[in-house]
Amino acid sequence: MVNSIEENIPAHPRRAVGLLATLVLGPGTGHLWRGQYKRALGWLALAFALLLFSAYSPIAMWTGFLGTRIGSALDYWRTSSCSIRRPLPTIGTAVGASVGFILLTVGFTQVLKSHLVQAFKIPSAAMIPALSIGDHIIVNKLDVAPERGKVVVFVYPCDENKDFVKRIIAVENDTVEQRCGRLYINGEELIHEGGERYSYWDTSHRGDAMQEHAALYSEGDYNIIYNTDYSSAEYSIHDFPSGERPSCRNSVYGPSDNPAPLGTLIENQNPDDDPCSQIRSYKVPKGHFFVMGDNRANSSDSRVWGAIPNDAIIGSYAYTWWTDPIGE
Repeated sequence: MVNSIEENIPAHPRRAVGLLATLVLGPGTGHLWRGQYKRALGWLALAFALLLFSAYSPIAMWTGFLGTRIGSALDYWRTSSCSIRRPLPTIGTAVGASVGFILLTVGFTQVLKSHLVQAFKIPSAAMIPALSIGDHIIVNKLDVAPERGKVVVFVYPCDENKDFVKRIIAVENDTVEQRCGRLYINGEELIHEGGERYSYWDTSHRGDAMQEHAALYSEGDYNIIYNTDYSSAEYSIHDFPSGERPSCRNSVYGPSDNPAPLGTLIENQNPDDDPCSQIRSYKVPKGHFFVMGDNRANSSDSRVWGAIPNDAIIGSYAYTWWTDPIGE
């Protein structure tokens, strides 16, 4: 009978080889090579179980990736002197099982990415302060219900090859209007509280530039930023909607005519002389939602290109697992 991989290596180096295999190839590999199949499957099952919960907890993600490897390696080292009463696997069996383990892990990861979770990187300052440039985020693909206040990743309606991340401000049949920095949903103003000075780095367009003319406000359960360079009157350049419906023709990412402008403009029947009063609102069409960036004056969003179909949602923001250093 042909001996196992470990049996063909001297005693002390063979323990190190099994330990290294466990750390590199994955939890349970060393046990597999020694013929401890139940332990190998146990560690593999634990790693997969933690990956399933990775959309809800960064601790689960890192424990699943690193913790199970280290734990399995320590368990392998601890049991390396135990006698194995069953026949050891042959070299071919051990190698084949290891290849199968790798393929199973890759396949499970693809299923995880396709149906459960997915990683994205934030390229712009549009979602500051919630998300900064260089943030690596995990998105929960099981949570695709459009709800006000939720941060979602979705397929950009003007270019299906791009994915955007914004906050849902309104859902179907809601009305949206913004005048002089005041945001109205269904005719009710979303009150801003706070307004303390806020600075942030913007490396998306102008290199490493510190943006200091900003103020941080609380709007419900989340924070937003307004640029304090503008007076109330000058904020009219950000008013929404104008005299026409938003559409992809206005997109700064490559204007297009598809899809056609959606939604309805509703004129205010009792306007007053205040230039910041409500003039007209935009009604979100059925089966769509309306998004805005938290960095209100520096975001291309539904105010520019309109509402997004509900089925365009890829998933909702779960957590940030890594942030690149400034300037990288």
